[in-house]
This record gives sequence, structure tokens and C-alpha cells, in this order.
Amino acid sequence: MYKIIGIDQKVYGPVSAEQLRRWLAEGRLNQASLVLAEGTTDWKPLASFPEFTAPPLVPPTIIAPPPAHCESGGNLATTGLVFGLLANTCCFGFIFALVGIVTSSIAMSQPQNKNRGLALAGLILSVLGLISHFFIPALLSLLMAGGGFGHHFWRHF
Repeated sequence: MYKIIGIDQKVYGPVSAEQLRRWLAEGRLNQASLVLAEGTTDWKPLASFPEFTAPPLVPPTIIAPPPAHCESGGNLATTGLVFGLLANTCCFGFIFALVGIVTSSIAMSQPQNKNRGLALAGLILSVLGLISHFFIPALLSLLMAGGGFGHHFWRHF
């Protein structure tokens, strides 16, 4: 049986060696805690008792699983969406539109990609950007140039 001086400087005990091992495992004691063994008069650190120098019983450590691997194509889908947005807002949008179409198409072609919605949005925005920055100005240029095609086209409206 043992007595112990707690962190609060109060004397606890008598307690069994098993109880001291539990308190040590729970962190309520440490190797510097003062202990008085039954039949002795000297208080000694817990570390000076051979029966308590074995490693304490520690509950098993739970190891978290590694973070989930990012699906391939997620970055491409996001890139396609960003370029699709840039295609509709920048002066040289047709360049951004072409890059957006390529990256979004690659992202959509990967079957394990869970970001297909982003890729589809990027593809749609990129195509709209390409139409608005390249095909519409080209068509308007042809129509405004006059000539037979423009004259016949506008006469119906």
C-alpha cells in the first residue's frame, strides 16, 4: 500500500500499487510524484520505485485515415470553368474559350471524375465565349461588308 501527494499537495491513500498504475496511465500521476511506501518514512519520487518504472498503460492511439485522394479531373474541371468564365469577360476571350473547351472536354472524358458538373459548366461557358468573341463578330463583319449576301439577308427583315 502507498500514500501519494497529489498535484493539489494533499495526501491520498493508502492505495494499492494497481491503483497507482491506473493513475499513472490516466496522467493523474507522473514519475516525479512523491510516494510513501507502507512501512517507510521517506517520501520518494514514483520513478525511484522499480515496480512503477515500466511504461505506463496507455490507451491505444487512434490513427486517422489519410486524406481522400482528389479525383483526377477535378482540377481540370475547375480549370475549364475558370477559362469559360474568362472567355466571357475578357477582350481576347476566344483564346480562353479554346483552352476552356479543351480542359473541360478532357475532364468530362474521365469516367472516375466526380466533378462532371463543373466540367460541363466550363464547356458550355467556353463555347458561349467562343461564339460571342469569334463567330458573331465574323458573321457581323460579313453581313456589314455589303455585297450580295448582306443585301439579300437584311432585305427580309
